[in-house]
Amino acid sequence: MGLKGGQPVTDLSIEKPFPLPPDRVFDLVTAPAHLPSWWGPEGITLGEYQLDFTRPGPWFSVMIEPESDGHRVSGAVLHVTPGKAVELTWAWHDRESGRRGHESMVRLSVRTDGHGGTILGMHQTGLADAESARLHHQGWASSLNRIGSLCPPH
Repeated sequence: MGLKGGQPVTDLSIEKPFPLPPDRVFDLVTAPAHLPSWWGPEGITLGEYQLDFTRPGPWFSVMIEPESDGHRVSGAVLHVTPGKAVELTWAWHDRESGRRGHESMVRLSVRTDGHGGTILGMHQTGLADAESARLHHQGWASSLNRIGSLCPPH
């Protein structure tokens, strides 16, 4: 992450190719039947959750790390462009007080790669600081890798 133009980078973008058509990848990324299979970095399991990115409304999950308590994250799906993009808010909750912390914005989008596959884009803006952006980049990269396990081999 680091500095960009002398300013700390608090936004991040990741693009990942998948060998499936955009509508199928969008379904994997947004549908409640698929979200629990990839939501959270590798090694994380989900405790409680309410995950549905197919329509506007609240969402939350408790991500459980090995040998650690769960960490709650929540937000609201603000806008869905079916088959194209979903925009949502994101904030971790304080482990002690349960209070919701700094809020950022996430946009997940799909586009064709021009060869029958898809480029999945993840853009998160307004993170608290460069360290938060670095940690989120690691988490998202790992989470998006998990989507690959849901794709048939090609």
